[in-house]
Amino acid sequence: MEKLNLEEAKAKYEGILKRMKEAQKQRNENNVSEATVEQKKAYLLACIEEEKAKRELTKARKEFAEAIMTNFEEVDNNPYQERVEAKKERYQELADKNKAESQSRYNQSREMASYIPFGQPILVGHYSERRDRATRERISNGFEKSIELSKKAEYYQHKADKFGSNGISSDNKNAILELKNKYENVKGMYASAEKRRIIDRVISIYKNTIAPTKPAEEQGNGFTINRNTEINRIQILFDDIPNEETRKMLKSYGFRWSPYNKAWQRQLNSNGEWAVKTIKAKLAQ
Repeated sequence: MEKLNLEEAKAKYEGILKRMKEAQKQRNENNVSEATVEQKKAYLLACIEEEKAKRELTKARKEFAEAIMTNFEEVDNNPYQERVEAKKERYQELADKNKAESQSRYNQSREMASYIPFGQPILVGHYSERRDRATRERISNGFEKSIELSKKAEYYQHKADKFGSNGISSDNKNAILELKNKYENVKGMYASAEKRRIIDRVISIYKNTIAPTKPAEEQGNGFTINRNTEINRIQILFDDIPNEETRKMLKSYGFRWSPYNKAWQRQLNSNGEWAVKTIKAKLAQ
């Protein structure tokens, strides 16, 4: 892919995008039920300008994304890879731990069961009845716990084997480079659609983490919004513990509490920005 001038491509893209938004505004302002002749004329001109800008924007968006990809320089010190390896190791530890505990519970229950003759019924009324029932219950619970731990071991083993291998994460400092490689090699009947998806992701990552257009920090009434580009998270930090209703709202918009970062956070992208904007409006009510 030929290297493009990033600043020129960016200026062209943003200029056309601004034209389109202005045309949309004009269209909406003049699209009234009792429009005058001048308003009808302005409405039609705005519609024409909007469609023209949309067509130009498709090409400009492609050139902007390609300029981002061709100008991107690989990051040597990539903390994402370290986090992936640390997470995989943790999942593997949990898998091994649960597997060992499962085997231990199984062995204990099997040994206890070996002392009961095969087919031996509970001797109802005998002095050993109560102790026998308790022993059989412990054996049953032991086997059930063994199965439960075995399933947990399988779950964590699957996480350890698959973590970090499901697509290109936006958390990866070299995500642009990996998307570029994918963009250049995409083939098949859905190639155009896949390229458009890659273009959207490249521009989104650029706007949110490489050259963010929004402030790194915003103050609200009782909370702070932090755009943490280092870990690719948009965070909300409250002065006090939010009430249950607020916590439910945060979760409904994809935010999760991070004990490590002491913040409510989700991935820093266009959806995250939309969620924060909505939450800000609700908290201001």
